[in-house]
Amino acid sequence: MTTLIDYLREEVEKAPKIVKEQISRTRPHEELPPSIATGAGDSYAAALFTQFASNGNVVAIDPVHILNAPPAWARDVLGFSVKGRTVYVAKAMEALKARGARAVAFTAAPDSPIGSLGDEVVELVYPGGEYPVGVGNYLAEIAAAWAYLGNEAPGNLPDPPNISLGGAKEVIAVGEGYGYVNAVFLCLKLYEAACMRCRYYEAEQFLHAPIYSVSKDAVLVIFEHPGGVRARDVADVARSAGLRHHLVEAVGDGLSTTYAGTLAAAKAVAAVAGAMGFKEPCFTTRERLREASTPSIYR
Repeated sequence: MTTLIDYLREEVEKAPKIVKEQISRTRPHEELPPSIATGAGDSYAAALFTQFASNGNVVAIDPVHILNAPPAWARDVLGFSVKGRTVYVAKAMEALKARGARAVAFTAAPDSPIGSLGDEVVELVYPGGEYPVGVGNYLAEIAAAWAYLGNEAPGNLPDPPNISLGGAKEVIAVGEGYGYVNAVFLCLKLYEAACMRCRYYEAEQFLHAPIYSVSKDAVLVIFEHPGGVRARDVADVARSAGLRHHLVEAVGDGLSTTYAGTLAAAKAVAAVAGAMGFKEPCFTTRERLREASTPSIYR
């Protein structure tokens, strides 16, 4: 069996091919109306990415928020789920379809419950690898969203930067725009792979009190948005206060920035998991918790 560290490295190596193939296979949609994007876990990060990639024409909303207060204005709902079995994403799509919205399913499983709900299906080219710590399949989601919205494909995908998390007992990920998407993704991978303490914040909200909780044992990772206005302010404050931090700069357009941040996160998580001695994802060893929670997540 492949070790977790080798798996993550292989996912990073596959990434350029997955993104390019997904873009080439995704047909752009013309004149998408005001819409909602929804998902859970990595797929919620993909929904957030879609909000920025659409310049706000699509709004990312948690599926349970949709059920508690279904927005009347949404004419389309974009549901993200790689395996197509996420219970509350399906319920949210059903609720909005009942109000007359058209459903678009982004999934690698067209015959799944979520795929079956789609009036249109955007099929993902990669369903995931050996371990349930998604990298390539998440990149397929964001590449599909980017292309579906009619954005231009990047010329050359950037190399990821290096993020050192060594010795930290907690990671605090902060970002704005696409940078916030990367902050969410970094924490999700640390949770899955190493059960590590991690928190993620939008840059503006972080400065309004959470910053005071940063301890000397924590590392602050700040992700920038192309043309952003706040991430560098957070980095300046961290530098002035002597906080251990990394600023991950934006590179090119939104897809390039998110792609680079995703791979930087995967590489950093591989290093942490290796240092902590995990040969398989940490969350899979939490059997009682996993067995209790899984039925409430997937159909």
